[in-house]
Amino acid sequence: MRSSRKNHIAGVSLEPHVLAYLDDLAIRMRMNRSWVLNTIVHEYARFIEKKHLSPLATHIAHTVGMSVTAQAGSNDGLIIEA
Repeated sequence: MRSSRKNHIAGVSLEPHVLAYLDDLAIRMRMNRSWVLNTIVHEYARFIEKKHLSPLATHIAHTVGMSVTAQAGSNDGLIIEA
């Protein structure tokens, strides 16, 4: 049976310090790694390349009750406010 899910599973190799940071972000954001990586790519495309890959509605739906913002030039990157 074929799934109607539109996401694709991708295997990637991450450097140990990148994986540690990704895990830390996922814990702080209370989301999984996939959500964090997808959000980082969407935000990079939007803020750096001025491209909109697709609406982030699925990402926004997962952050009900939280405000997620990116600060340009910040060492912390994303700020999460509950």
